[in-house]
Amino acid sequence: MGLRNLIAKRFGPDLPPEIQAGEDAAQMGPAHPFSPGEPVRPFDGYSRTPRAFDYQTSYNVATRPRTHERVSFDVLRGLIEAYDVAQVCIFHRIDSIRSLKWKLIAADNYNGDVTDAIPLGMAALRQPDRKHPFKSWLAQYLYDVLAYDAGALYRMRNRGGKCVGLLPFDGTSLAPLLDYWGNSPDPPAEAYVQYANGLPWGWLTRDDLIYEPFRPRTNSPYGHAPLESILLNANTDLRFQAYFLERFTKGNVPEAFASAPESWSPDQIEQFQSLWDSVMFGDQSQKHQIKWMPGGSSIAWSNEKDFTDAFSLFLMRKTAAAYHVVPADLGFTETVNRSSGESQADVQHRVGDLPLMEHVEGILDRFLFDDLQLPLRMEFDRGEEQDDMYNVAQSDDVYIKCGVVGPSEIREMRFGLTEPAGQQVPRFIYTRRADPPVVAAGCGGADGPGDRRADAGCAAAAQGIRAGRGCDAGPGPEGPGPGGTPVRAECGAGRTATRVGAARGGTSTRQQG
Repeated sequence: MGLRNLIAKRFGPDLPPEIQAGEDAAQMGPAHPFSPGEPVRPFDGYSRTPRAFDYQTSYNVATRPRTHERVSFDVLRGLIEAYDVAQVCIFHRIDSIRSLKWKLIAADNYNGDVTDAIPLGMAALRQPDRKHPFKSWLAQYLYDVLAYDAGALYRMRNRGGKCVGLLPFDGTSLAPLLDYWGNSPDPPAEAYVQYANGLPWGWLTRDDLIYEPFRPRTNSPYGHAPLESILLNANTDLRFQAYFLERFTKGNVPEAFASAPESWSPDQIEQFQSLWDSVMFGDQSQKHQIKWMPGGSSIAWSNEKDFTDAFSLFLMRKTAAAYHVVPADLGFTETVNRSSGESQADVQHRVGDLPLMEHVEGILDRFLFDDLQLPLRMEFDRGEEQDDMYNVAQSDDVYIKCGVVGPSEIREMRFGLTEPAGQQVPRFIYTRRADPPVVAAGCGGADGPGDRRADAGCAAAAQGIRAGRGCDAGPGPEGPGPGGTPVRAECGAGRTATRVGAARGGTSTRQQG
């Protein structure tokens, strides 16, 4: 039942001696002048295990999920299904994740061979619920996560009790239960109650399903849906759209007000209104013709405000921000240029897609490692490999020119390729100076004083790299190298100085280190 159940509480009116000694040392009692005073004695004994939050008594005695929450699942469902911007944002986030490629690799801290385990893991994830392909399965799960933060996966088991799949089901039908400390009860105690048609359908334990809110809170076992943060905004936007819908359908503000001649009686005005409606109503062609009016009549146009999209765009942007979606990705590109578009795309990746990818990876890693007993983990293609390769190539170029590593070492490290006939390309150091000639001695060796001086130059070069100055300008330590050869390690500012120095006749000689 857990370690907390083994912790004994101490009841009774007497204060435990160790606590009394601590209060005396802190001078909290009334025996000390102007003391802060002793706290009220705990009602349930002197326990060191705190409650997760101050839940309501009989919290588990509920008739539906989210009984003690501010917003029910029914309200959230009604808002989301009626609010078009929320629907667009949810499906945009789902499509951005389900479109990513993924692979299975060795689990963290596992150094064994996973060649035989990968096909088994791929077969299990091809149809995680044994019915739908992975992308459709993922879309079902992510919808409950993004709409209600109540994604639930039931562990499907065979007759032997082994988990063989994950079945997504409506997480809004679940009501999490609490133990004495306000946490989810450990098996075999029931941890969830599923409701159907307002009645308890069944009890489930933590071993039966995976229920992990994406946005957890300490004061509630439920997650926090994005729409809960913008309830007023969503309600305003819905009423704003309803206002314009009525404007074009059955608005109560007429287009104009016409004044009849003063001599007309109310019955005559009503008869003429009926005649006018019978001629004009429903016939668009009549609106573009000249109509004769009785003398003394006049028309006053209603003062209805013109439509502007500024306020509606403001409401849309707040909703998009709640779902971590960049408005430009939804097609609203009025205020986006190339520079701001790239920065916003980076923000959406960091605060939107990346946390959601890691959440899904964590769920499936538990399924592969704990349930299927496969030393694997799932990893999405984050689209960073191409940019990283360019940055790595730039770094490798700097390290090669500073003599830290040789081209052959980079060739084998990055691409797994060896030199023909095993002939290694030696390390070298580029310099802009022609006299004396520069020879790169073995960095990292300790065969002589020249080598040690060259090592100091290499250390200075590495420091220049970390400072972003490059390693191809400025004098470094000098000294006799092996065989009396002068050695100079160059390190300075300007990454392009190497090419400039070479164009001006700079000398670069090399010697195998």
